[in-house]
Amino acid sequence: ASDNAMVSSTQAATMPSVTFSNYRPLTKEKLRYEAFEARMSESWNIATTTGTTSGHPQLAGLHLSIEPVPGWSIGVSRIMQYGGGDREDSFGDLLDAFFNPSDNDNAAPGSTEEFGNQVASFSSQLTVGEPLPMSIYFEYAGEDTSTLGNLRLGNAALSAGIAFPQLGRRFAATFELTEWQNGWYVHHIYADGLRNEGHVLGHWGGDW
Repeated sequence: ASDNAMVSSTQAATMPSVTFSNYRPLTKEKLRYEAFEARMSESWNIATTTGTTSGHPQLAGLHLSIEPVPGWSIGVSRIMQYGGGDREDSFGDLLDAFFNPSDNDNAAPGSTEEFGNQVASFSSQLTVGEPLPMSIYFEYAGEDTSTLGNLRLGNAALSAGIAFPQLGRRFAATFELTEWQNGWYVHHIYADGLRNEGHVLGHWGGDW
């Protein structure tokens, strides 16, 4: 991961976690998967139906990607921030929110009765090595869902760029265009936002 991925990047400190992933790609399309459960840093501003509570929110995530042709990858990612303090959720609640986010995470505006906070993205990257190593990438992401539909992303974010990992012996460069709608890396239940130890879990620009 890099520090400009929308959903989960290297911008924030690593969290204690348990991860399941495949060491070698599966199928001829090089299917890769990664699923994890992590414990976020402590927050004192978690909203409940009776006020606020303090604790460590949980973070569950899933990433799937394929490589249809060498050098070109397509991926989808999803993370879910939930629990913490008096907000205790079961594994069944997690599954319900994962498979039906519209009903479980899009309650009335400002409601604290919903499951938690969800972010998802679609990404694509083309990497070439000759004559100059470079990667062309695109990412479309959303915070929660839109219009009560599970397949429509709300509060969209869009990122596209080209990266040169090696320019000569000492330099690298990235040129990127990024746009966020409102509602990114903030949440009405988790007032500290989608952050770990003060830094956003996704794109470094979110810290601004």
